[in-house]
Amino acid sequence: MKSASAIAVAALSGLALNLAFPEPDLFWVAWLAIAPLLYVLKGAGPKRGFILGLAFGITFFGALLSWVSIVGWIAWLLLVLMEAAFFGAFGLVWGASSGGRGAVARVAIPALLWVALEYLRSVVPVVGFTWGELAQTQHNFPFFLKTAGIGGGWLVAALLVLVNALLLEVVLAVRERSWKPCIASVALLLAVAAAPVLVHAPSADGPSLRVAIVQGNVPDTEPSFEKDLLIVESHVALTKELAGRPIDLVVWPESSVGIDPFRNPDVAASM
Repeated sequence: MKSASAIAVAALSGLALNLAFPEPDLFWVAWLAIAPLLYVLKGAGPKRGFILGLAFGITFFGALLSWVSIVGWIAWLLLVLMEAAFFGAFGLVWGASSGGRGAVARVAIPALLWVALEYLRSVVPVVGFTWGELAQTQHNFPFFLKTAGIGGGWLVAALLVLVNALLLEVVLAVRERSWKPCIASVALLLAVAAAPVLVHAPSADGPSLRVAIVQGNVPDTEPSFEKDLLIVESHVALTKELAGRPIDLVVWPESSVGIDPFRNPDVAASM
């Protein structure tokens, strides 16, 4: 495949994977959107692999992180490029090592590399950035998500990449009319897809709770102590409106308290 076509495929693969995240939240897209990327990376070599991985990452994060534009397009661009670089590294490593690999390696290694990539993104730089982890696509598909009870989001991600890689193996085997490898790949694909059947997910029990979610407005002003105080006051006022209702738990958002109530007695008293 020509370079321009391969880049286009990788870019479209990144855009497609974005559809598995909210919104539109099409969880099943994550089961097949990575396969085109794996296809163009096969035997690509390190340099071309990096470019293809970067193209995938730019379109994926470019769409997924479009909300960052509220703080400026420069911030959005820098964050997209920083996160896309991880996928560039994925493409570099797999593009350099995928040539001549057997079927088992072609399926297992991308899954391991993907999990390693997600782990690195979660800790680098400083505290990491976990938006766009593959397991997040399955939040509305409890059957598959319950495998997180064994290996966390890392296992969910690995299984999803395995499914993508196995789908690619099936397509390539059919194209080459290699029926034994095709049957073996289909069997393994069905086994991976059905693996959650073996996982016991305990059902929730106990008394129910009535939860109220309070979302106060954030003033459109520069960061300051006064702004933080206004945000706290807004949430306090909204919470007081719940007085008299049978509420067991009130949840405030992450931006609600920018002032340490243990150090500011006025804020502590208002809460």
